[in-house]
Amino acid sequence: MNVSLLQLRAFREIIAKGFSVSQAAETLHTSQSAVSKQIGMLEGNLRLRLFRRAGKRLTGLTDEGQQIARIAARILAEAESIRRVSDDFSLGKQGRFVLAATPAVAQFLLPEPVRTFRSWFPEVDLEVLVVEADQAVQALLEHEADLALVPERPVDTDKVRYHRWTQWKRSLIALEDCSLFGIDRITLQDVAEFPIIAFENKIVSLKDIFSRSGLHPKYALTTSNPEVIKAFVKMGLGVGVVAEPSFDPVRDFPIVARDVSHLVPNVTISIAVPNDLTLRGFMVRFIQLLHPDFEPIEP
Repeated sequence: MNVSLLQLRAFREIIAKGFSVSQAAETLHTSQSAVSKQIGMLEGNLRLRLFRRAGKRLTGLTDEGQQIARIAARILAEAESIRRVSDDFSLGKQGRFVLAATPAVAQFLLPEPVRTFRSWFPEVDLEVLVVEADQAVQALLEHEADLALVPERPVDTDKVRYHRWTQWKRSLIALEDCSLFGIDRITLQDVAEFPIIAFENKIVSLKDIFSRSGLHPKYALTTSNPEVIKAFVKMGLGVGVVAEPSFDPVRDFPIVARDVSHLVPNVTISIAVPNDLTLRGFMVRFIQLLHPDFEPIEP
């Protein structure tokens, strides 16, 4: 049996592209016929039918194909680890490093660590992939990113380790003449009297916090972007709650802010590291810049 990495990559990409041979060929920068040939050789070498078919169209995986897909993922991950080890020895401080981060983390937490990292490793090709938290972890699982910087634990999987980096308090924001700021100790009931511009994503939900307290305020709108919340608060459409670092009293004037960490839980920002990734030296240094006690565990 002579199964090649090229055949396994073609197999993986067809699955990733929803069983579209043409899209897999585009990703692999080759022709449809070349991808089909690799799949034919793979099935011939294994003496198995890996795909269910409707005529010439692939519609899914057979039972055997599902098992082979899991094994292929492990083999390709190991091959990538071998390549990275080789790069470490041959390229030293050079290489590609992809960080996946949420918009708020990328804007408000990453600049200083990135500045320090660039001074240490100027030859590293650093890319910041800005996506929502669940997409960031998915990028790790699909080997499109090396590390993810995300709030809480957005994906429950044994394929990723989470290391706590920092916490964000929450701030209530409103125009400076808002009557809420005249209250000594604001309650959720007080906030619920005003239209809410709510922060919502798959991980963090302001609506859930109100609902658990039996409150159902009027929501002006919901968004996953703190900059959008501030823009609509400036227009006088309601009040909002944002992570503390995303508010700047000078830049965001005439909005004012007040700590409401007694009402809304802090957000934990974590470093997500895939278990099957062999961390290169510069990746370890970056993680230790954020989490000094980090010790790499080889997959």
